[in-house]
Amino acid sequence: MLILSKGFSFAEALILFITNFRTMIFRSILGMALSSLFYPSNTNAQDYLIPPIHKACLAHQNDMVKASECTQIELMKEISQHLVYPQQAIDQSIEGRVFISFIVNEDGTINEKSVGLANTNSSNTLLAQEAIRVVKLLQPLHPAMLDNAGTTTSAKYILPVRFNLEKTRSIKDKERKNR
Repeated sequence: MLILSKGFSFAEALILFITNFRTMIFRSILGMALSSLFYPSNTNAQDYLIPPIHKACLAHQNDMVKASECTQIELMKEISQHLVYPQQAIDQSIEGRVFISFIVNEDGTINEKSVGLANTNSSNTLLAQEAIRVVKLLQPLHPAMLDNAGTTTSAKYILPVRFNLEKTRSIKDKERKNR
């Protein structure tokens, strides 16, 4: 069996290479997907743009993939803290994903007038109304930038908000047990 310099066998090294390669490809695709959620609102789409970043993620601002992943996670945490599944939607067993669009202003605040549905064929207006309400409560982000010189700009953001009854029920069950 061939042993490599770091103590790995050839098979172990091959598995490590494939795993790292898959991770690299996944992160590359994820980065493209996440960055496609940001659109400059007052510039041509071809202009260079550093997207809005959640303030808890500023440590990653030099790595856009990590910053985008972190921002998505932090936004989902904020949304889950305030989201109230509409009782009528629970009664009717309505689930789904709602895409909400909004503009992050040049100072990082959410432009409340811009918050709305990104897709007109949303699963349900009850879910859409709750998602819009919660997005309006988001904390300010670090604003988008046109360049590395720090020129801030407003940017359109599209955020998916998922409503899942099973998850909601399991959370309520845990809350009842803790009482």
